[in-house]
Amino acid sequence: MWRMSSLVLFLHFVITSQMWPGSTAQTQSALDQGEARDATWRWNEDITSPLNCYTGGYDLRLDASGKVQRVVISLLDNGKIIYSWVGHCYSVFMVADNRLYYAKFRYTAPGGSIVAVDLKSGKEIWNSKLEGAAPPMGFSGYSNRMNLDVQGPIVILYGEESGGRRYVEYKDSATGKTVGHKLFPYEAQTLPSVP
Repeated sequence: MWRMSSLVLFLHFVITSQMWPGSTAQTQSALDQGEARDATWRWNEDITSPLNCYTGGYDLRLDASGKVQRVVISLLDNGKIIYSWVGHCYSVFMVADNRLYYAKFRYTAPGGSIVAVDLKSGKEIWNSKLEGAAPPMGFSGYSNRMNLDVQGPIVILYGEESGGRRYVEYKDSATGKTVGHKLFPYEAQTLPSVP
């Protein structure tokens, strides 16, 4: 668990590599449900934190003061805050073509949404609910983690939820409309056997 009583981190990222090895930033055609059906599971545990998200050359400030697990995430340009939102230690986002895309979700509950923001104006463009994975019945503890990528006109979100529930969801980057969704086969998590 990430616990901080009062801490402000100021980080400047200049990232030149792609978030996903082998991803292409210029996908020429929009993905559809047929392509979602053919999707394979991809997961990178290293990018389930705001510390490792792609900022597109903007400065990143994380302010985790007060409440445990609550982080105010801000993107800055020349020291001026362009946009801020409340997240947590598992928040994910990506900047592409002066647009911010971030997942808005609780890491202890199912579901969430993706939000798109125009960084030139600082205004929200759309907020689109995720179809996600159906939560198990009668859960008491829950884990929800996400990976986010932008490939041309498509925002791609991989979700991994409690009990091995995994999915991928494609959103049109201009409108937020879901253009593809796939649930991956359920993978039960088993405890190691005791000798």
